[in-house]
Amino acid sequence: MWMRIHDILEEKETDTILANPYKTMIITEAKIESYDICHQK
Repeated sequence: MWMRIHDILEEKETDTILANPYKTMIITEAKIESYDICHQK
């Protein structure tokens, strides 16, 4: 299903990026944790 949506968006010249939701969540959590460590008072 998502591949069809991706193809339709590409046909309309819309830039699309496919991402793995689990990996995106892990990266976001790591960035938040890193930010918190760097900005401790």
